[in-house]
Amino acid sequence: MSSKGNGYNPKLLETLLRTIDGADDQLASYQGEYMQNCKGPRETIAAVFEQAKDAGIPKRAFKTLVKNRRLDRQMNANVAKLEPDSLAEYEKMVSDLGDFCDLPLGQAAVSRAAAKLKAAGATVEVRTAEASLDSLTQ
Repeated sequence: MSSKGNGYNPKLLETLLRTIDGADDQLASYQGEYMQNCKGPRETIAAVFEQAKDAGIPKRAFKTLVKNRRLDRQMNANVAKLEPDSLAEYEKMVSDLGDFCDLPLGQAAVSRAAAKLKAAGATVEVRTAEASLDSLTQ
């Protein structure tokens, strides 16, 4: 609302800004708590990387292994989120591609199909044929 004249009500503006300031302070507090909660696990991870280094494991290769393992877990979580119909379609695509999905061209095709499913609102996991076979035996 406007105050008298052409300007805005300074009391209203100040109230609105104070409310946002309070919410910003609350967000900063939550972020601080989050960072504090993450400190322990991050220290554990750093210690494990140091153990690997001390054991003679090449740092770059080990970090890549860790990153790929994390990506595999994320991919599995993505598939777990699929509705039954989307899951069946996804598994059919992976099955139809067979070993082809392990090759670069096949991975590109799977990624493209996954993008189409995502555009349709589905959550999609792209995994290797070996991982698909592993899931059948578990």
